[in-house]
Amino acid sequence: MHKSKGASRSDWQTPESILLIVRDVLGGPVELDPATSPDNPTGALTFYTPKEDGLSQPWSASSIFLNPPWSRTEGVDMRKWLARAQEARANSRLRPTFDLFIVVSAAMNANWFHEYLSDMDAYFFPRGRVKYDPPDFFTEADAPGFDSVLCYTGTSVPRFLEATAGRGLTLRR
Repeated sequence: MHKSKGASRSDWQTPESILLIVRDVLGGPVELDPATSPDNPTGALTFYTPKEDGLSQPWSASSIFLNPPWSRTEGVDMRKWLARAQEARANSRLRPTFDLFIVVSAAMNANWFHEYLSDMDAYFFPRGRVKYDPPDFFTEADAPGFDSVLCYTGTSVPRFLEATAGRGLTLRR
């Protein structure tokens, strides 16, 4: 169990190092971030905060970035978010371009990983533990007690492979 200062929080934000990769692949900003904070650290063109409840909003965008909220102690289940991302992916089949990025625990042996993420196009495992940013100014960035993976599926696989080269391990399905 992760015993750092923020272990029980579900609102840790993705660090800029991961977001730079996402923006590099897209060549600009993310169109939709359905699970972010009011200050929109991803810089998404459309974003939903807990107040708007991203699970109940439309996810019809050509690029989606998801760092799903989850916390065992707060009872926040990320599987609902992963299922919603799968639905958005299925609905994107008619789009000429579509890019979906999901950053989660690299728990490749977990049932939820196999159920929701095993068919992504590529996976990036950053070198070292990713330090997530706190949602306020009074807490330091902190690395959880698990490794992270940036999962990708879409029409820009070569760009994803280029953007992650030399930063860790990247695997293509």
